[in-house]
Amino acid sequence: DEKTAVNRMMLMRFIAQTGQVGLEAARKRLSDERWYVVRNACQVLGTIQDPELMQQLAPVLRHSDDRVQKAAADVLIKSRQPARALVFAEALPHLRARTLEQALDELMFLKNPETLPALDRFIFQDAGAKSTVLEKAVHAVTRIPGEAALQTLARVLGDSSLETTARKLALHALVRAKGEAS
Repeated sequence: DEKTAVNRMMLMRFIAQTGQVGLEAARKRLSDERWYVVRNACQVLGTIQDPELMQQLAPVLRHSDDRVQKAAADVLIKSRQPARALVFAEALPHLRARTLEQALDELMFLKNPETLPALDRFIFQDAGAKSTVLEKAVHAVTRIPGEAALQTLARVLGDSSLETTARKLALHALVRAKGEAS
């Protein structure tokens, strides 16, 4: 409830230094109805390096406030844990605005085959997505190695309800894969 930003930051640093007690306090605050409390709890958990960070922040990525989603995404990215790929992929339908694009950028970087089912669902269930978001999702699939990714790209190419730019991206990736296979 601290109103002064400087004092609030000092309190967050102090909580982060208290170890297990601070960890439990921050976890409890993830379900608070005040957006700024949840945002601060995310930051404290990241600072403490919560061993259950992925499980704790996965539901927070579905929060109704964009600022909370962004804070959770920033903490997950900063953690550099490989498991963040699946957490982001599963959260795609719930993310908004810049956080959605940020998650897709991470998925492109991580190239994790385990994210393919969630990316597939996102592409085909949210076909009305903004063009740039759809392109980023398809681009993330193009970065994933393996036959399953190529099958998803073939489905993208064959789905005339999807944006032309996304379908072209799939085509180029399929042609490139065929060229590398021969």
